[in-house]
Amino acid sequence: MSSFNVHKVTAVPASFEANDVYFVSSSANSELLEIYVANNTGDALRRIITTDDVAAQISAAIAATDSTVVVNDISERDALDIRGEVIVVNATGDSTVDSGGAKYYANTAGDAWVKLSETESMDVVLAWSSITGGPVSSPTLIDAAVAASHVHANKSQLDKIGQDADGNLTYNGELPAAGWTQEDW
Repeated sequence: MSSFNVHKVTAVPASFEANDVYFVSSSANSELLEIYVANNTGDALRRIITTDDVAAQISAAIAATDSTVVVNDISERDALDIRGEVIVVNATGDSTVDSGGAKYYANTAGDAWVKLSETESMDVVLAWSSITGGPVSSPTLIDAAVAASHVHANKSQLDKIGQDADGNLTYNGELPAAGWTQEDW
């Protein structure tokens, strides 16, 4: 078993002893210290990761992910060499955007932009047959029904007109009576 010494220092020494442990006070924060351990031959050090190392790893991971960038117009978007989302404040340079802004995504470094949404509207084209829970009648039949719709002041009387089992006209369930009841000739 090899022996080792523990050293409390303010900086990593230029040379170090095999298997020794060095506690180095942090110049950035007096509450922290860094720990270094020399290898068996004393020609290399290893250290425990620090808060700065963790912060750098987090920053690198965030930088590697997709991010959202805001630009003023399509020409600024096209000049980007990024992967991720871009919000264009004035996207009228895109022929599919009449007014306002739009949100785009590039899954490669700015080569192929896909429009995700726009403030004006999306380029949506609906088919009558694609409407969930829509009417079963065609637009032509519905338009014809609307054109044929009307109102009657005597609707309650018209609703009394019907037909009996023999196909005879009825009014209020009865055969209609003639307007006269007596013949004078």
